[in-house]
Amino acid sequence: MTPEQALREKLRKIEALFAGAATEGERVAAGAAADRIRERLDQAAGKEKEIEMKFSISDVWSRQLFIALCRRYGIRPFRYRRMHRQSIIIRAPKSFVEQVLWPEFGELSAALTAYLSEITEKVTVRCEQRDIDRYKRIVAVCRLGGVDLNAWMVRQGWAIAYRQYSRDYVGDESTAQAEKAGIWAGRFIDPSRWRRGDRLAVESAKEPAATSCQIKGNISRSGERIYHVPGGRDYGPTRIDESKGERWFCSEDEARKAGWRRSVR
Repeated sequence: MTPEQALREKLRKIEALFAGAATEGERVAAGAAADRIRERLDQAAGKEKEIEMKFSISDVWSRQLFIALCRRYGIRPFRYRRMHRQSIIIRAPKSFVEQVLWPEFGELSAALTAYLSEITEKVTVRCEQRDIDRYKRIVAVCRLGGVDLNAWMVRQGWAIAYRQYSRDYVGDESTAQAEKAGIWAGRFIDPSRWRRGDRLAVESAKEPAATSCQIKGNISRSGERIYHVPGGRDYGPTRIDESKGERWFCSEDEARKAGWRRSVR
């Protein structure tokens, strides 16, 4: 039975309960239950005078449920001019409202609220903060319903275990690696190592074949042309991208003549 079917069955049973169903067949007959409830309303109307009652229901879904329930039993809900939209006025026997209409509405509303809460839980991502890293970024575990999204991403090969803060996902990472999932299908550099300047060995093919041309002509973000010589502090991390106009020089004199200046570091 699907969640929707289970909900429908529960609502039918609630309606049958307030209809005063006596047999199993009556308890599953929703249409007959509604008819019996209308009969109870007619009986109450014949014995007592209808009175005007005001209800205030702030939740829009609960309000719509109450209106639908009233109309189902032949009661016409309305509002006077300039009344707030959460207000609902009905005219009905007081005993029927107190013994049937309002209690049934409470039961139905509770069942629907529980159902909607369950559905919402399944589609809402919730993150629980575990720590703060040195860059003041939140380290968290995020879940979609009962699914740990951190673990899911690692198992799919779209992330790696952040061992500095937790070893919870090391097993998931090993599984992804064994199955060659996502990034494990090829070669890659750990993001933390990449940020420190490490690169894959294939990039060494971009280095100059001639050992005499080891000076790096780099172009800064501001467009300034700066060359770096071996032994300089920024020489190692600096990468040359010839597609951006950067180049290698065989001597400082060659670099200066081309318009580059020497790095101060």
